[in-house]
Amino acid sequence: MEDEIEEEKPKYEITDIILGKGTSGEVFLCNNIEDKKQYAAKLISKNLLENEEKLLSIEDEILISTTCQHKNLVKVYDLIQIKEQKYLILEYCNGGDLLSALKNYRLKYGEVIEENIIRNIILDIFSGLKCLHDNNIIHHDIKPQNILLKYENEDDLNNINFSNCTFKITDFSASTNLKEKDESNVKVKGTPLYMEPLLFEKDVKFEVIENKKVDIWSLGILTYELLFNCNPFYNNKFDESSINDLIASFKRETYIFDFLIRKEISFQVVCFVNNCLQYKQDKRLDCEILQFSEFLTRDIGKFSFLNIDNLWEFFHHDYITNDKKAIILNIKDDRRLNEEIDMF
Repeated sequence: MEDEIEEEKPKYEITDIILGKGTSGEVFLCNNIEDKKQYAAKLISKNLLENEEKLLSIEDEILISTTCQHKNLVKVYDLIQIKEQKYLILEYCNGGDLLSALKNYRLKYGEVIEENIIRNIILDIFSGLKCLHDNNIIHHDIKPQNILLKYENEDDLNNINFSNCTFKITDFSASTNLKEKDESNVKVKGTPLYMEPLLFEKDVKFEVIENKKVDIWSLGILTYELLFNCNPFYNNKFDESSINDLIASFKRETYIFDFLIRKEISFQVVCFVNNCLQYKQDKRLDCEILQFSEFLTRDIGKFSFLNIDNLWEFFHHDYITNDKKAIILNIKDDRRLNEEIDMF
């Protein structure tokens, strides 16, 4: 009688706890039977496995994680198969995604998030993004849903302590490796609310699509949302039918920093957002220059904070609304404010 072949025991145990949903499938909590640690398992649907293009995006996600090892990027550990299901094994981030965390934070502590906390969040995201850009990788979909939170301390997790938390960029399925780009297969990627205006043009050029500065625009949108809990160009609940409204708002070219929502706003964060939200890519700063911005490098105790009483000290009158309760910025006005940034 032939010896029976013992079936290899699975290394991971997939639980029924759903952590979220990515572009390629649901994400479950899983346990590593060998090291007793928790991981996230992203289910890869059969439809994706049968789609050559989607399958390549999964392979890219694994490759990018292997290439870019950084504390602010979610690690991809393994690709496994249990029975007929395939899973991508990811680093487990116990704080969930930033979108959900922000809702819970604002319910617990109020609508306005302190600027020093916002700066800490953006510092982490920027550090992870710079690592990607340094390796010639464009993420293409920077948004709160793709930022995960990891706490080391249970109390910090329960208290939603953003000051003692690591923020990590995840979901590289839409990313592009510029070293291996294929100009014959270029597509506009991303989430409309976080995509720059140039990507909505009918005859969008390759250089615009495969450009690191599309991520910088998204970073500017995200920073603004942390400040005001809304998109600078589209304030209402967004759905696909509203893309024309979003494009119309870009044509108005302006957005505001509202002092009715925040009593004080630093000059440094205004400059940072302004340099991210420049319509012309050659005027929009990249990570190499943004890393030296005062918002990211200066002690927040030395920031210059604006309020309705001192706006005139920092801005020309046409930057200030008639009621003097907001600063109005123009995505195509790259002259005076950038000159003023150099002065301060």
